[in-house]
Formats: sequence, structure tokens, C-alpha cells
Amino acid sequence: MSLAAPKLQEKENVQRHRYEATEVDIQPIPRKRITSGEKILWIMGIVTIFVMCLTIVGNGAAIYNGTRQVSQIQDKLDNTLSTNSGLKTQITQLQAPGRIIQFAKDKLGMTLNVNNVKDVK
Repeated sequence: MSLAAPKLQEKENVQRHRYEATEVDIQPIPRKRITSGEKILWIMGIVTIFVMCLTIVGNGAAIYNGTRQVSQIQDKLDNTLSTNSGLKTQITQLQAPGRIIQFAKDKLGMTLNVNNVKDVK
């Protein structure tokens, strides 16, 4: 038994040494802490990106509204031009000399006397 005791003691010393060595060797990795300056920079960056997004969306909405208004005005202009074209055609039909002579004969009872017509230059 005298031989077994030193071997057991030596074995315990080796195990204790390994345990102590592993404890000493294992060191926790220090976590990087975010400083208050970095927090402020991150917040400012996020706010800046948010403001830029709002500006882009606002500009897109303004462009859309402008385009829609231009389209509406263009439609009104096209309608007005077609109405004017129709009215001009109607004016030329109503101003036809044959129609005026016919209207004077039928409605007003007038007759055309060629001797009374004089050319003015």
C-alpha cells in the first residue's frame, strides 16, 4: 500500500494541475462594448437614412401629382381643341353663301336683285 499511496497522490496532483492549467488558460473573451459616441453616431445615421427615405417618397408623390395634373390639363386641351374644330366646321357651313340666300328667301321673303348689287373695292 505504500506504493499505491504515492501513485494515487501523484495522479491527483496531475489531475489538479490539469484542472488548474485549464482554468488559467481559458480566459473569457472580452465583449466589445458600444460606447455612447458610437450609439450617437448609429442613431444619427439611422435618422439620416429615415429622413432621406421620407424625402425620396415625398418627391415621388409630388412628381406623381404633377404628372397627373399635366395629364388632366392635356385631356381638357384635347377636348377643347376638338370642340373648337367642330365649331369652326359649323361656322363655315353656316356662312355658306347658298345657305344665306336660301335663308333670306324662305324666312325673310327677300329676293336677289343683281342690278342692286355693287362691288366695293
